[in-house]
Amino acid sequence: QNGVTFEPATRRLDSISRHAAIANRGDYTVDLTGWKYFLTPLRQEDNPSLQVWTWVLFWSVAVLFVIVCINVGGLLVLRSAQRAFETSVRLALGAGNGRIAGEALLETALLCACGGIAGATIAIASVRLLDHAGQFGHLQLSVPVLLFGIGLTIAAATLCCLYPLWRVARANPLDAMKSAGHQRTASHDRQYTRRTLVIVQVAASTALLIVGGLLLHTYARLLQTPPGFQPDNVMTMQISLPPLRYASGSSQRTFYQSVLDRIRHLPGITDASACSVLPFGYGENMEPFELPDQPAGSRQQLASVNNVMPRFFQTLRIPLLAGRYFNSEDTFGHPSVVIINRYLADHYFGHRNAIGEQIRMGDRRFSIAGIVGNIKVAGLDVADAPMLYLSADQMPRTDMSLVIKSDSASGVPELVQSIVSQIDHDQPVYDVASLLSRIDAPLETRRFVAFLLASFSGLGMTITAVGLYGLLSYSVLLRRQELGIRAAVGATPRNLRLLIVTQGMRLIAVGTVAGSAMALAASRYLSSQISDVRIADVATWFSVAVTLISVGLISSTLPAWRASRANPANLLNEN
Repeated sequence: QNGVTFEPATRRLDSISRHAAIANRGDYTVDLTGWKYFLTPLRQEDNPSLQVWTWVLFWSVAVLFVIVCINVGGLLVLRSAQRAFETSVRLALGAGNGRIAGEALLETALLCACGGIAGATIAIASVRLLDHAGQFGHLQLSVPVLLFGIGLTIAAATLCCLYPLWRVARANPLDAMKSAGHQRTASHDRQYTRRTLVIVQVAASTALLIVGGLLLHTYARLLQTPPGFQPDNVMTMQISLPPLRYASGSSQRTFYQSVLDRIRHLPGITDASACSVLPFGYGENMEPFELPDQPAGSRQQLASVNNVMPRFFQTLRIPLLAGRYFNSEDTFGHPSVVIINRYLADHYFGHRNAIGEQIRMGDRRFSIAGIVGNIKVAGLDVADAPMLYLSADQMPRTDMSLVIKSDSASGVPELVQSIVSQIDHDQPVYDVASLLSRIDAPLETRRFVAFLLASFSGLGMTITAVGLYGLLSYSVLLRRQELGIRAAVGATPRNLRLLIVTQGMRLIAVGTVAGSAMALAASRYLSSQISDVRIADVATWFSVAVTLISVGLISSTLPAWRASRANPANLLNEN
């Protein structure tokens, strides 16, 4: 509930636990005293996957922040270079370094303040929009986060104007006037600074785009992974029978058979069954098993064991590959049978026909009656593993999950609860959810990260494109007299365009290579933490390279085309 803090919620759950233990102590064979519900803060959960995604988002935001700082810093550096002559004149006339530095700080502070206000407004509106969409849970922008963003904006503003202030502090008025008044071409150190900024910006954008593209492709592939069954229009819910009231296997079997028989006769219900291990539910039942021809003393194999009621495979449309499904004869007192999945059949029987073979579990032997397709149980990204399906009519369980396929999920939980109450008025039905929502639940984190990464990558590419164009355009503007001299001594407009574009693309190529190396290191780390991230995703690397080359060509060609059309005499006569 919104507004409830951790401590009151913990006390409330503790009170519920004590009352539940007293009310239900007669239905369980164990002493419920001391059993209780509890809450654990998400930050204390040992969830490596969540930690990895959190760090991915953190570094994505950090890279985006670096790109923005490079843009702002680069434009401030170029602006200080353009105003070098003005600054030198003011210094020669007696203006102090502190006065000029103060004006530069004030100008930068005003620009960053406007940008910070606009950014905070966009952030608040975006969070409200995402919260209203309801696709990523309840979202809100907290005051500490907002204050952190404001502080970061102030720090970025200070960082971006350090180089221009340093230039002012070490400026010699006479040398500056000579350089600015006569040559008016970019000095070597300023050219080096601008080139470094372009390379770093392209490298950061390349790394962000490649890592984001790899994770987006990973998420897209995950969505296309078939679960091995058809979850459409399947509603699931849990029933836990009290062990003392349903102590015998026959009472457990009779209860579930009665419930399923009545559910199947409801209008709109296509099929219904039950299982002990619900796909994409909670937990697994791992049990050791042995094959008859297995050497004595060899290591036992483990398989996920699922006790299922009749028509479980038909309800979820799990394909039968060989043999048969469970039938009405697979009940208590008849020979024990088991159905295995394709992975177990291929891995342990190879090309040999597994139908009729024996599997030993504990002191019981089971004859293999059928082979079904592999299904995903814990997650779409979890590899296939051995699975054994036992007949719940032969080996009943107290805890079972109902799987009900219908034409429409509307009203199904209420109807099922009504049927269960008619059979046992004290028995609740809980954990009601559609099978599609259970499959989607583990993907929520990835979907949220993929959405943010797509937004960050698109925003980073836009900022990079604008920044590259601004940096290169400003650089060409500072070199206008150099270009005029080249044109005066015989350089054609085509030569000037080729010169500017070649120099720009050389910087972009260096930045792309450096960014690719950064992305490769980051991708290797992600692939070690997330099994389905593929580093050798040629489509992602190629698309990023083509995108950056296209952006670089556009950013270089437009300033080059504009400079090549200028009159050389006008360029040489500019002050």
